[in-house]
Amino acid sequence: MRARFLTIGAAMALCLFGTPASSQTTWSAVSVADAFVTTGPANNLVANNYGGAGGLAVSGPDASRAGSFHGLFESVLRFDLAGAKSTFDAAYGEGLWQVQSASLRLTTTAANNAIFNSNSTGLFSISWMQNDSWIEGTGSPSLPAANGITWLSLPDFLSLADELLGTFLFDTATSGGDQVHTNYSLNLTTGFLGDIMSGSSAGFDIAAASDSVSYLFNSRSVTTSPDRPLLTIVAVSVPEPLPGTLLLGCALVFSIFWGGMTFAGANKAANSP
Repeated sequence: MRARFLTIGAAMALCLFGTPASSQTTWSAVSVADAFVTTGPANNLVANNYGGAGGLAVSGPDASRAGSFHGLFESVLRFDLAGAKSTFDAAYGEGLWQVQSASLRLTTTAANNAIFNSNSTGLFSISWMQNDSWIEGTGSPSLPAANGITWLSLPDFLSLADELLGTFLFDTATSGGDQVHTNYSLNLTTGFLGDIMSGSSAGFDIAAASDSVSYLFNSRSVTTSPDRPLLTIVAVSVPEPLPGTLLLGCALVFSIFWGGMTFAGANKAANSP
């Protein structure tokens, strides 16, 4: 009797939960566009584009370098997710997978140009951008341009529909060294997940979340490819739906189980003193 109910229990688990998910699949890619924007120390750099720079930065109003404030900084990145969708479709079948996790790896670098504030501990945020149609541009700290996103144009691409993917601590004591890789686990928000599932692009806005923070990290233009911003997404298969014949079998399993339980209860009651 015990073996019988164990077999029925296993069948019931299959009916309730379907077939188990298979092992996970990981996809990673570097950004296809990125740029930092800045006010400059006296709002003198607000119209400049720096999309071709080797570094990206975020800085709050209390950031400084050698005692001098070099401006507010904010950065944007864009990733092409077509490869993620095709990878997961190939592994599990179209629509038969779900995202388990996502992370963004940034690589700290030193302020090697006078335009930047020095790295300092503080909080920063990463947000998914509903509008990621900004243009990267070709400007650099030594040769600014006007052919891409700037501090003045950034607000045109930000909205209340943007979604917070996380607020993180940049700690110079542990991650402030030159060329230190740090992975930041991202919230799987509705808009971000929608971009992944559809294989479109996803844009991120990285901004200061505390006055003291100053965080300089490598862009996609840096010559050493392992130090470029890297987005990693992990997916697993969705348990397959039960076919019609198995559903009928499930109904029979429940019928046997319920009947057995009813019989056992009735028999116990009959033999009670």
